[in-house]
Amino acid sequence: MLEVGKTTLFFALSGALLGVSGYFCYLLFNWAKLISETKKTMQDLNKKLEKVDPVLDEATGATTDLLQTVREIDKNFLKPVASFSKVVKKIKNIVSVFNEEEDE
Repeated sequence: MLEVGKTTLFFALSGALLGVSGYFCYLLFNWAKLISETKKTMQDLNKKLEKVDPVLDEATGATTDLLQTVREIDKNFLKPVASFSKVVKKIKNIVSVFNEEEDE
């Protein structure tokens, strides 16, 4: 009876070990499949980014050129106009002082 119990126990343990090893093989297979899919996704993403990169570079260059143009306009046109506007306001204030004296 003891010999049959030992044999049954060994069969049960070997079946359990077989089941655990099968489960680990299943996990390893799915992990490898996930890594493969991730690699494919990364390659696809890199291809798409290679297409988008020149467009972004061009947009950045255009924005930089626009910023430089705006700064040149500000430096060469708007600042002189603003200073001229201040001169006009000062002249207007001076003229208004003389006008106030005439009214009295």
